[in-house]
Amino acid sequence: MRYQTVVFDFDGTVADTAQGIFESVQYALKKLELPPASEQTLRCFIGPPLPYSFRQFIGLSDETAEQAVRFYRENYSEQGKYKLRFYDGIPELMLSLRRAGVHTCLASAKPDRFIQEILKHFGAQSWFDCALGMPMQEQSADKSGIILDVMNRAGAVEKDRVLMVGDTKYDMIGAKELGVDALGVLYGYGSAEELTSSGADYIVRTPQEIATIVGIDK
Repeated sequence: MRYQTVVFDFDGTVADTAQGIFESVQYALKKLELPPASEQTLRCFIGPPLPYSFRQFIGLSDETAEQAVRFYRENYSEQGKYKLRFYDGIPELMLSLRRAGVHTCLASAKPDRFIQEILKHFGAQSWFDCALGMPMQEQSADKSGIILDVMNRAGAVEKDRVLMVGDTKYDMIGAKELGVDALGVLYGYGSAEELTSSGADYIVRTPQEIATIVGIDK
């Protein structure tokens, strides 16, 4: 077995969460009496924390971005958070990894409260030894901190036995900053070019291929 600990991103890696996220962004912009975002802009919201996204991709000031985040969460907490589907093959992959003795972790840019509620709602808590989201007021797009937190909680001290799995540059960059290998998935929201240029050691098209990279039987 090549890797003992596998850290997963959530949005675009474990689950397709676009509907709930996109609807909540548009809701926030409407409440602010701003034009709706394009599909291309909406896709940029998957990965980094919300305050960063509203500033970076919509061009809002710090104060207005904070207000946008409040409106977003008003809709997301009531309706959006459960509008998702787990990617085909993910439940089977998680079961295979667990049976093989791999430590599976979740490191998400979503607020931790939402991550815990989502996993509990869908009965997916048993998929992970450790699952963490970011603090509610996190401003930075740097994901290395949350990845390191889950590694520490999982007791992953051998960095060459840790693999980060994600679909955007934020996951790849966070892994590289910590000195761990990174695997980019193409079934999510990032492109092969984005993932490769951000340091991905592997690129896969399906969840099933992740098992092969980790070094377990499918």
